[in-house]
Amino acid sequence: MATKTSLEKMYKSVHITDNKIYTYYFGGLSKIDTNNFIVVPVCRTLRPVLAESLKDTCKYYVNCKYLGPEENLLTARKYGSMSEEDFKYNYSKYLAQFHAKSVLTDIYNLAAGGQIDPMIGGWIDGCEPDPSSEAYNKDILLCCYEKPEDFCHRHILAEWFTFNGYNCEELKTM
Repeated sequence: MATKTSLEKMYKSVHITDNKIYTYYFGGLSKIDTNNFIVVPVCRTLRPVLAESLKDTCKYYVNCKYLGPEENLLTARKYGSMSEEDFKYNYSKYLAQFHAKSVLTDIYNLAAGGQIDPMIGGWIDGCEPDPSSEAYNKDILLCCYEKPEDFCHRHILAEWFTFNGYNCEELKTM
């Protein structure tokens, strides 16, 4: 079992300030080399075909569905009973319960092969992150379904990361 000391040591080994954080949409992934990124879906539900495709085509893939908006927010927005402004307020309020550095650290450690035991909140024995993993040198690509010009929670997520000291912007492709 991982001890608190070993977990603290692993968390301190992550230097996330050297890497970049981008947002992007699933439909554009074929236009980029996903091996240059840790691809992170940030939606509560992934279509099974898409999930399998991401696992097959992305060297570093971490699913962070908890960064997606809660279902009640998505439903209210989808059916027009919530304005963009209200959605942004409520989703931002939801994100406020997290610490940006912890979220990024978890992404890197999971991409480096770590597996968290949800019962204890620590690494599963034998599944600790590999401190020499290339994943720690990769930029993060936070993805969901909407096109870059459409209203989307990932833009609010990008603002949240930036507000918390980690610049995050939409990936520009040629």
